Amino acid sequence: MYQIKKFALKSVRVYKESFKGHPKEIWALTGLTFINRLGTMVLPFLSVYLTTELHFSLHQAGILMGAFGVGSFMGAYMGGRLSDIIGPKRVLLISLFFSGILLISLQFAKEYYHIMALIMATAIIGEAYRPAIMAYVGNWVPKEQTARTIALIRTALNLGFSAGPALGGFIVVAMGYEGIFWIDGLTCIAAVLFFASVSRNWKEKYQSGKKAKLDNVVDAHIFKDQQYMMLLLIMIFVGIAFVQWFQSAPVFIKTNWLFDERYIGGIMALNGLLIAFTEMPIIHIIEKKKQIKNAMLLGLVFISISFFFFLLPPAMIWGVIGMIFMTLGEIFYLPLINTLALSMSPDHRRGEYMALYTMTWSVAHILGPTIGLSVAEKLGFSFFWIIVIFLMLFTIVLQWFLFRKLKV
Repeated sequence: MYQIKKFALKSVRVYKESFKGHPKEIWALTGLTFINRLGTMVLPFLSVYLTTELHFSLHQAGILMGAFGVGSFMGAYMGGRLSDIIGPKRVLLISLFFSGILLISLQFAKEYYHIMALIMATAIIGEAYRPAIMAYVGNWVPKEQTARTIALIRTALNLGFSAGPALGGFIVVAMGYEGIFWIDGLTCIAAVLFFASVSRNWKEKYQSGKKAKLDNVVDAHIFKDQQYMMLLLIMIFVGIAFVQWFQSAPVFIKTNWLFDERYIGGIMALNGLLIAFTEMPIIHIIEKKKQIKNAMLLGLVFISISFFFFLLPPAMIWGVIGMIFMTLGEIFYLPLINTLALSMSPDHRRGEYMALYTMTWSVAHILGPTIGLSVAEKLGFSFFWIIVIFLMLFTIVLQWFLFRKLKV
């Protein structure tokens, strides 16, 4: 009994320590992230909306979701470059405000090419905030603290995300899809108003702005950095697998397992809740014990295992267990790879480096649903899940080679 009490007290202490030492600027960014993600309802259900509400084929839905990736690719680079020029704070505010307007507008589009144009525009504007967040963190936090800071922001992101899709699923069933477009858009605008009000008197740290204004082209040495290019390739592969859980898996659960949006939203909520309540202390322990390499490789193994459960007979318990493995993989891998990418970027080109890094997720959003839903339509979901598992196993090998090159 004493040992259990001692362990519980130690766990509480570690949890509290993981939240200490963050400046007010980071807490404000955390608040913005939470408000924005609290309303995240459109993207988790967009593939389902396109196939079951607007009756597009899986192939058409995959192309439309791929359009989001194309837009996010463009928006990520734009956001990174603008962060170096006008500062990440302004990019955050502009991106979220106009993406809110576009999300509200998206519900009124019914024609295929109108939807494609609006999805792409929403992604261009909305995804510009991702590299801006990374640049903002880099400007306010020392490099040795970035993993914990990123974990804090991800905690807010996932705490909001745990509620958003779950609530969105019930709203869809009770009221229809129109409600989630309004809520998602308005929470983006609410996040802007919050961040603008609390940060109006702060002075930005433009560590890279001056040089970026004088040199407004991509620095050639970035593409000669073989280690960074290898990291970007790894992130494309991880991203392709990762997005399947939030784009292909919802369609699979509804059409193959025959569970409605409430169950899909519940599984998505589980992801956010687990991350919100466990990621900070886990990352804190990993950093203290200096087990970053092993933790990242283990994370990739967990992500690989998560897709195995889609090969089993239909049952929500397999979806829940699969999401638990996926979430553990995300916790062990994503905050640490984000930190690794940030640490490999020079201070004066941070926005540009983070733009390229963010663009790997955009590539994943282009290839992931386009390939995934198309392969699933022609060859079946089971064959596709096997492909994803082998892709992740190959990625583990690449990550191991990168660690050897970096001598980690």
